[in-house]
Parts: sequence; C-alpha cells; structure tokens
Amino acid sequence: MLKKKLILLACFFFAFGSLSHSSADESLPRFPQRGQVENFFFDHIRFILKYSDALSLTDKQLQRFQELNLQAQKEAILKDAEIQTIAMDLENEVKKDLIYSNHLMHFIDKKYEALKIKEKFFADGFMIIREILDDQQYSEMISLFTNQKKNIENNN
Repeated sequence: MLKKKLILLACFFFAFGSLSHSSADESLPRFPQRGQVENFFFDHIRFILKYSDALSLTDKQLQRFQELNLQAQKEAILKDAEIQTIAMDLENEVKKDLIYSNHLMHFIDKKYEALKIKEKFFADGFMIIREILDDQQYSEMISLFTNQKKNIENNN
C-alpha cells in the first residue's frame, strides 16, 4: 500500500513538475522545491476549487475538498507552531553559559522530525486528492492545467 502511494505521488509530482511555469497565474500549481510540499498542496486545492465546475465536481466532492483544505490549514498552523516552539527552545539552549551537545542535538532532531511529519502529511494529501477525483476528472484537471500553461506561455 505504501509502495503504491509513493508511486502515485511520484507520478503526480512528475505530471505537474514537468509543467512548471512563470508566476503569471497564481491559480496554477507549481512543482515544489525542497520543503515546499505544503505550498504545492495548497496550490492544487485552490486550482481544483477554482475550476470545480469545469471538473464537474459533485457537491460531495466539493465538500470533501473544502474539508481537506480546512484540515490541512489547521495542521499547517499546528505544525508551524510546534516547529517555532522547538526553534525557540533551541535558541534558548544556545544562549546558556554551559551548552550540552546532546541537548542541542535533541532539539535539532525534534525540529526536523516535526518538519518531516508535516511534509508527509501534505504528501498524503495528494493521495487524498487523487482518491476524491475519478479518472476522468483527474485527466480533465491535467488537461486544464496544461492548456492554461500554454496560454500563459503564448501571452509571454
């Protein structure tokens, strides 16, 4: 199951990654840089919600995307707060007169573990997007994206 998710995620990144574009239209998803899976995820949600009519989303699908968006926003806020708190603890540890290496490593490990969990949450979000859309809607989303990218390139 995990292998299938990873393959689907790689295909999803590949499909949109090969279609990178200028920032002329903020509604188009962009391929993520390292540490930007969250932005990539939210770009997709905004794109899907903006073109829900063109994708022929049902009311139930639209509701699921709105709920996923809300859940993801809440998760982002919680994880960002956790990461900031850890960073503050780390900064405080560095200011002490006597610094213990194992304390610093503990906070660094905690910070990157929280970042890893956050990235995995948003990567799983792509699997949920793919599960909500049927094959025809997914193909239509790729087609819409490709056409809009071509329009932007032709206007430049």
